[in-house]
Amino acid sequence: MASTEIRPARPEDREAVLAFCMHTWDWGDYIESVWDEWLHDPQGKMYVAAVDGKPVAVSRFRMLTPTEAWLEGMRVDPAYRQHGLAKAINDVMLAEAQRRGAAVARLMTESTNTAAIRVIERGLMQQVGALAPFKAVPVSNPPRSQYGLETPELATSADVGAIIEYLNASNIFPAAGGLYYVAFTAYAITGAVVEAKVAARQVYLLRRWDRLDGLAFAEPRQG
Repeated sequence: MASTEIRPARPEDREAVLAFCMHTWDWGDYIESVWDEWLHDPQGKMYVAAVDGKPVAVSRFRMLTPTEAWLEGMRVDPAYRQHGLAKAINDVMLAEAQRRGAAVARLMTESTNTAAIRVIERGLMQQVGALAPFKAVPVSNPPRSQYGLETPELATSADVGAIIEYLNASNIFPAAGGLYYVAFTAYAITGAVVEAKVAARQVYLLRRWDRLDGLAFAEPRQG
């Protein structure tokens, strides 16, 4: 009978893990480019499932805040799927995240990834939001609205209270799980986050007749 072990990843696991990640997508996978970062990140931990000593699955969690954990990078060797390895790694990561103080853990997967969704739901996780990526091309002189809307403006510290009131009264905010997304990672929007984003000049407001009517976080693109 094969022996299965869930353990922290080691440097010597790299070659075996990258071998079964080669064809995750048509273009390959990003695990190779983040391997060293994930292996040595003090805010998280990467785990492998080893069968008879051979790494056949991998995943990683990290603490986004002292109470929020994020799970990512779940990969299972096609030859070892449907053996409960993904759930076993998830269970270990959730236990470790809770030990570190996490009150909530989140992850993201494609809506068409039915196998992953089954594992996630068996772990008693629930869908709280969804996203669709768009790309905008800035224009130098955007046309002025004909419906009483002003040009979007940067929020200032004087707007923080109005922003929080707007979010608390919004029906869109809870529908999105109270989250915003950066580089395919979901973060909870809290009062402290609003203050930090405003201070970093990353919040734009839209007003209709002097009333706050919409807002957007404009996160700088990395790379």
